[in-house]
Amino acid sequence: MTAYWEPEGYYQLGEGRFVDISAENVLTRMREITQTHTLSDLALCLGTRLALLTDAKRRNIIPIGWVQSLAHQFSCDTFWILTGQNVPR
Repeated sequence: MTAYWEPEGYYQLGEGRFVDISAENVLTRMREITQTHTLSDLALCLGTRLALLTDAKRRNIIPIGWVQSLAHQFSCDTFWILTGQNVPR
């Protein structure tokens, strides 16, 4: 797999401590907290391109910057964004 470059790095899901987590589930939670219905809308909210979201979903990765940005912007827990455990806010 080609390296995915993000300044902060990324979470490689589906293995290690993230073995039971998929990018699709994380993106669903991201859409939930941003109250967006499509990946296109989420991309606008994140200030990125739809192609990067679909690529992240295909590679089963989530850039750390996306998680941190939404956690800060919407005052929610980064652990919840990644795992769905605990309360979101």
